[in-house]
Amino acid sequence: LEIDEGNEPIRKKLMEALKKTGRIDRYRRHALALAERYGARNQFDLAERVYRELLHYDPENPEVWQQLIEAHLKIGEPEDLIPDYAILGDLLFRKGQLREACRAFKQVIEIDPEQLDMRRKYIDTYIQIGRERDMIGEYMQLADRLQARGAVEEALRIYQRVLLLDSEHAGARSRI
Repeated sequence: LEIDEGNEPIRKKLMEALKKTGRIDRYRRHALALAERYGARNQFDLAERVYRELLHYDPENPEVWQQLIEAHLKIGEPEDLIPDYAILGDLLFRKGQLREACRAFKQVIEIDPEQLDMRRKYIDTYIQIGRERDMIGEYMQLADRLQARGAVEEALRIYQRVLLLDSEHAGARSRI
């Protein structure tokens, strides 16, 4: 069955029928085509809506998550995407795509530096693919924020970790 690419009402009806009959692979193809069409016409709100609906049926698809994020960034605030970036980061981590997971976690902490769990995930993921010493700045930011929240023991452990990585680190030394 072929449909006119420009006939959105028919495509939507077809998509509903495909969902109801359990033909999710065909539904996915049509949903992606519809979302791309919306994006091409700068209707990013509609594209985002289609991507979100598609994620109900395909939540483990990092490409759909990334397309949703891209569509939202054209019309909305990055702060709205914190949960989406977090889910994407966790998904990419589970799939072993550690560099991409790092990027997603980093996006969260760039949007909101107070997202300490995301900062921990970023550090933990990064040190699996890079040098832990590269994370000294992130460790210090995490420890400083923990200390400000009253989690002094955890902050001290992190400062000590920094000193193991760089015994001359004046910032960590002064905070212990």
